[in-house]
Amino acid sequence: MNVNFDHFDRAENPKLFICTPNNKILAPISNYTNLVIKPTFNGLSELSIHVYKYITDDDVGIVDTSRICEGYKYIESYKQIHVENIGYFIIQSCDNIMMDSIHILKLQLNLVKLN
Repeated sequence: MNVNFDHFDRAENPKLFICTPNNKILAPISNYTNLVIKPTFNGLSELSIHVYKYITDDDVGIVDTSRICEGYKYIESYKQIHVENIGYFIIQSCDNIMMDSIHILKLQLNLVKLN
């Protein structure tokens, strides 16, 4: 597992992609928070994440409800996520959360293939 660091020695968030079961990348997952990776060397590694449905303007913090994130629409159909420099995770559970008119998917995933 490789972790990239920025100029100030802070861990960078990895790039996430939604994939088909045969590992073909469909779309990036760009609007996410609360990424937690629990690596296990003799068992199933776990990942949990919140994926937002709508695009948020980072400069202003305004949610644009007219623009749906590209990767969001594929999550329930394809159920596999590639985490850059780590591997492929299969979605085990997917909970819809509605907070202040913001749609969030809370995902629990298990590692199936290392890079």
